Amino acid sequence: MNRILLITPAHNESQLLHRLLEAVSCQDLLPKEWVIIDDSSTDGTLEIAREFAKSHYFVRLITTVRPGGHSFGSKARAFNFAIQGLDLDKFDFIGNLDADISVSSNYLSSIARMFACNPQLGIAGGRVFTKNGRRFISYDNSLHSVAGAVQMFRVQCFRDIGASYLDLPFGGIDAAAEILARMNGWQVKKNPDLHAYEHRMTGTASTGLISSRYRLGRRFNSLGYSALFQLLRCLSRISDAPPVLGSFAEIVGYFRARISGEGPILEPDVVQFLRSEQRNRLRAPWSQNRQ
Repeated sequence: MNRILLITPAHNESQLLHRLLEAVSCQDLLPKEWVIIDDSSTDGTLEIAREFAKSHYFVRLITTVRPGGHSFGSKARAFNFAIQGLDLDKFDFIGNLDADISVSSNYLSSIARMFACNPQLGIAGGRVFTKNGRRFISYDNSLHSVAGAVQMFRVQCFRDIGASYLDLPFGGIDAAAEILARMNGWQVKKNPDLHAYEHRMTGTASTGLISSRYRLGRRFNSLGYSALFQLLRCLSRISDAPPVLGSFAEIVGYFRARISGEGPILEPDVVQFLRSEQRNRLRAPWSQNRQ
């Protein structure tokens, strides 16, 4: 069965939501249900989604009140609110599609085939390309990770990780979901040939990108990344934008958080599992060289 539940939290997405609405309505495998949750938008997002829902039987529109101020947990709270009261037994897969994403017409059917070919696959998705100026670029290269913007879960995997997204203060809800999935014996895989396009303009000024990388360092500390793995990760991605400075900012963010006492916010057994995975990944090249 390929019964798909899609969820899209949307806050002030009136300029971008139409691309996703068109992309999903043109899928060769339509979702069984698509819940669009308007998260206190003030720009007409609600009206656009409401008009679309009138002519698409599989769309359900709900609204929620967004807490004041900026919060990395807003998406998690909106997503979790959307699934309250839903009977997950009616679905085989549950997935998030961000409101600024567009995908090809075979996207959902391709993801369904990935699950059909691998009973141990718990999370799947395509490769995300983000708009930067007039180009779409991607640093989403790991085959064993799926960006939160396009994460699709097997329902049983979603139940195993707690049937919700964790509300984390520095973001990383997608990374936490993947860690918990692997800890429960599920595989996480990306199809690099299946592209998803993120249309939100990203900052091209170095200061904006540096700030983003700094926050990323804090996020990895909050997830429990080991110091050695974080250092080597930054060195391996030293050419990512902005080159050199971005990796330096990420390292500063990570170690400043550690020094200030911002410890991991995941459970100790989850952090232990993650660091064991990281040690194995670091050992792998050495083991291969000895063979």
